[in-house]
Amino acid sequence: MRFLAHGRTYLYRRSLPFFVLIVVTLFLSLIIFGSSRSFLVEARTGGMQISFSEGQNIWRLPNALLCEPLDAPSLIPDATCGQASSPKGSAREWILNWSENTVVNLYSRDDGGLEIAIVEPGGMANAPNGVLIMSRAAWRDTGALTFRASVIVGQDMQVGTANFLHDGRWEAREAGVVTSFFRSLTEVVKSGELSTGSKVAIVADGTPAKVYGHVIPAEQGGFAVTMISELGNTALSVRHFGLDQPVLIEPDWVDVAISSPLLLAMAVIFSVLASISQIIPGSAGSAAKSRGSKTDEQPTDAENP
Repeated sequence: MRFLAHGRTYLYRRSLPFFVLIVVTLFLSLIIFGSSRSFLVEARTGGMQISFSEGQNIWRLPNALLCEPLDAPSLIPDATCGQASSPKGSAREWILNWSENTVVNLYSRDDGGLEIAIVEPGGMANAPNGVLIMSRAAWRDTGALTFRASVIVGQDMQVGTANFLHDGRWEAREAGVVTSFFRSLTEVVKSGELSTGSKVAIVADGTPAKVYGHVIPAEQGGFAVTMISELGNTALSVRHFGLDQPVLIEPDWVDVAISSPLLLAMAVIFSVLASISQIIPGSAGSAAKSRGSKTDEQPTDAENP
């Protein structure tokens, strides 16, 4: 009996590490092949570029002035449009249905207003020829401007740059079997801050990713932008002044493992199993030894009167 108890203890203790190795390998495979990632960016900036994608992208501007470009700069600059443009009529309401591939730049004005410059009209019908300008009061009346698009936040820093990124933060969120077997949810696996002057974009497989977000006025200058990408093989591209290539931020399996509640639960289970493996086989061996001792102490038939 003692031999059998020790044999079971030996096999149990030898098999537990292999079982743990198999489970860990399966977990890492789920991280690499069975999960997808999304990025959230919140920033305060003086400029950004929006390349609209398919879907509804309708902006209602209740009181905006169109500044059309001049063939030659004016000697007397306009108070609102400056030297290179002139106002077309007066401020009025605009309903803008941005079409796919339309590209616009947004700039913050010194008075807290907003400039909307159309870079590429795409397939947009009756696109305004010039820059739409809203005063601070008009923009506050407008409210949030939403978008479905590819977005670049901030500008490359150089001498005289004014529409740079002021500050911000980002989060990387993971979804898949690795976060939960039973529920559809995402977990924040990594986060960080955005430094002043950086130029930020969310990319998927090396190309600009589709994001959803909005723009609102900011209290401390510039404007606030929030955007989140669709789930996929995404990364955060951050360009800093002086670097030839942008820095790609992409959480690895260590980040996912550290933040995974599923891995934490498995670690607790393995700890309990390891403790049981130390207690139960020892108890079984003690019981077998006790039974053997009692058997040795029983008198034989020859010794009985």
